[in-house]
Amino acid sequence: MKSIKYLNAVLTVIAFCLVVITLAITGVIQTVKAEPKSNPGNFTQIPVNPDGSINVTLKTKDVLDVNIETCSSNAFYYAQPIEVRVRE
Repeated sequence: MKSIKYLNAVLTVIAFCLVVITLAITGVIQTVKAEPKSNPGNFTQIPVNPDGSINVTLKTKDVLDVNIETCSSNAFYYAQPIEVRVRE
């Protein structure tokens, strides 16, 4: 008797899943598709060279202040070293 109840429960779950799949395939259940924003947040795309590098041109001849002492130690938790080549 116990096995018949278990079998009925399993077959009911399978039948319910088949009904949901059928409704999804026929289009009764509509699918949701996200559309990309034109400019999500403050991010933009930049061109990347085939080797993965990025060309950066500084417009000023002034000395740049690079002070990493004031940064949080957590800011570089996932950071990896970056190779920097200076061309003049």
